[in-house]
Amino acid sequence: MIRNIVAAGLWPTLGFWHHHRGNVFALADDLIEPFRPVVDHVVQGFSIDTELGDLGVRASLVASLDMPFATNGHTVGTMIMELAQTVGAYVEGEGTRLQVSSWRVA
Repeated sequence: MIRNIVAAGLWPTLGFWHHHRGNVFALADDLIEPFRPVVDHVVQGFSIDTELGDLGVRASLVASLDMPFATNGHTVGTMIMELAQTVGAYVEGEGTRLQVSSWRVA
């Protein structure tokens, strides 16, 4: 997320809703919110005794970037990049409304 924010010409410290002085990634916290249900869905599939430090768990969480997010077939990773670019354009005055996609279980 942070790499995409910087690539879009945005500063990750300046968030919209998250704005604690000590949070250097406030914008990343804001922009990750639409993707939280995907991670929740992956985590829900783990057993109750799953260790979060386990390599398989971490691999599953990273693999969630390749899951379909939008009805157009774009992956979570692609949609993260598109959202950062859209926010960058919006901040520069392109458009009057910020459209954010939402995820649904396939």
